[in-house]
Amino acid sequence: MFVFSGNSNPAPLPFQSPSQSCCNCGAARQVTMIGVNLKITRYLLLGGAETTMQLNLPFCARFQATANRMRQGLFSRLLITLMLFFSMLMWIVFSGVKMSLLNKHPVLAPFLLSLAIVQGYFALRRPGAVQTSVYQPVYLHNAERTMDGEIVRLSLRFTNKVYASKFREANKASCDEGLLTIEAV
Repeated sequence: MFVFSGNSNPAPLPFQSPSQSCCNCGAARQVTMIGVNLKITRYLLLGGAETTMQLNLPFCARFQATANRMRQGLFSRLLITLMLFFSMLMWIVFSGVKMSLLNKHPVLAPFLLSLAIVQGYFALRRPGAVQTSVYQPVYLHNAERTMDGEIVRLSLRFTNKVYASKFREANKASCDEGLLTIEAV
């Protein structure tokens, strides 16, 4: 049913996007359609396979920057935390800092501090009053495939519940056939 493109040009999804209002905030003024890259990565040990597709979605001028701002998953957050931790650890080792907390716990203190900084950063990235997400308001949650790689079912998640229902109505046939699952979160 769906076309998968393994190169840098993502395959366009065959779904209709209602274009009357912004998919992030719901505003009906200055709305333009933007090609949003939807990605999902499946990891297996040290490798992974990334699936990228494109869907045209309406964005108002105020929230166009969120169109392709990907969510940071657990693995990405862990990687950022570890990079910050090792940077702090190297700073402590090479600068010769003498603090009582660092003398007692030279590894635990920088780890907890880096964990607190990263968690605090992501906790502060909350949407504003009318905005539903600081990241992509529509994202690919799941792509079910056959053994030969053909995509048979997609699951999209929407942060704007009103737009999710409009999108479901515009693509009712695909939803009824089970090809498309729409969730509002």
